[in-house]
Amino acid sequence: MKKINILTCAMVALTMACTNNDEQENVPNNYPTDNIIRVTAGVSNPITRGGETGTPALSPYAGDFMLTVVNKTNAKYTYANKLFTYDTNTTSWNCSETLLWQNAATPVKIAAVAPYDAKYEVYINRECSFQYHLNSNQVTTDPKNDLLCYHNGSFTPKTGLNDGKLQLTLSHAFCLFDINITLGTEFNKTDGLSANPVASATISGIYNHADINVWSTKLVDVITDGVWGVRENIIATPGAFTSVTNEKENAKKQFSCIVLPQTLSKDHFVVTLQTTAGKKYEWSPDHNITIESGKKYTLNLSMGDNKLVLSKEGITANAWTDGTGGSLETD
Repeated sequence: MKKINILTCAMVALTMACTNNDEQENVPNNYPTDNIIRVTAGVSNPITRGGETGTPALSPYAGDFMLTVVNKTNAKYTYANKLFTYDTNTTSWNCSETLLWQNAATPVKIAAVAPYDAKYEVYINRECSFQYHLNSNQVTTDPKNDLLCYHNGSFTPKTGLNDGKLQLTLSHAFCLFDINITLGTEFNKTDGLSANPVASATISGIYNHADINVWSTKLVDVITDGVWGVRENIIATPGAFTSVTNEKENAKKQFSCIVLPQTLSKDHFVVTLQTTAGKKYEWSPDHNITIESGKKYTLNLSMGDNKLVLSKEGITANAWTDGTGGSLETD
């Protein structure tokens, strides 16, 4: 009888060991054994403003961001509007709290917004939107002139994690608007043009307020009525100036700004250039122009003979990255 009991215990122990091994084998190799949510972040199709050199299609993001994880199965594993910062010493992303996956198999909703701002809450007991006011004065580069977002409506850790980490691919919510100016030769002297004669560029007749909803297919809902639905201006960021060394070549100047996706009305939209001598040049389109989230638009203008006109390159629309693209679709 004693031998039978010993044999029975041994078989039970073996069965438990085999069960534990099977459970461990069922956990994906890239899923963290401690269940901790770890992240990496990058920006899709990034490019700098003001004519600076662009960066690869996906580059690291080293600013703060806000992360929300919604678990409909167990609210204990729902985390709303948590701040993540990047540690340059450890090259890792950190949150002051320890966030956990429930397990490898339970799907969750995920949203992220960058740069971090306490006003950009996307979950307050439920999914929600927040209001955004685009900075009108963009003469000085500021990360908050842009808004980066990420959303995944059904993320399963066992299949979605990359090397045990949640990889956030942040995308531009707004539009990059470049203004390329070709200066007429009348600005030249006998030895060309060495100093930039264009002091500023301003676009006017646009909306700068919007509701942002990362959970919706319509990420940016521009406000066009009420107190905030007022047309405003944007003063653009000065970019590169290309000088010339003779009378016959054309110098060039660039400006850039970030704009909310919207329809630029031919009845209201105006580009105003002011020279260092105080003279103003203005241009307006002869049709409405629709601009979309995540795209880069280039307006090519020729300036001279007391007028500002659309150059032969016209207006182009591309993904917000280096590269070529098709012409702009208009209404």
